[in-house]
Amino acid sequence: MRSLMSLLALAGLSLGSFSVSVRQDAQGANSSADVPIKFDGVAMYVVQVKDLDSAMEWYKTILGCNQMMHMPAIGWAEMTSPARNSLIGLSQVKEGQEHQANGGSNLSFGVKNIEVARKWLIEKEVEAEEIQIIPGTVKLLYFNDPDGNRIMLYQAV
Repeated sequence: MRSLMSLLALAGLSLGSFSVSVRQDAQGANSSADVPIKFDGVAMYVVQVKDLDSAMEWYKTILGCNQMMHMPAIGWAEMTSPARNSLIGLSQVKEGQEHQANGGSNLSFGVKNIEVARKWLIEKEVEAEEIQIIPGTVKLLYFNDPDGNRIMLYQAV
């Protein structure tokens, strides 16, 4: 299965104003011997949320994530992710601090059937956009969590 970046590269597209070209093996570990940083094989995407407990429930109900760590005293939780070797960190906005959704970046997950995924989201009253199709390459589906953090699902074509 190709990564989203490789599918977009085949279509001559990039995410944002930059392109990324890092070779990855099937487990997602960096396979370049030229990089001195040795990663542990787990990636975490952190999003800022207004209410930690509500966000945890949403990620559990909508994406099937499970709680790994819950530290309400410091406004932090870690959830499993629907993708192998990745976690979602939830960071509650501190009192008096303004919430900022993810600033143009998004959480992305590959799915096997994007139409089924969209139907599920709609049934759960999540405002999912129409599926975008990049012919011969990938299907994309965007939606937001309750705090405005952008999430994308993609399916290779």
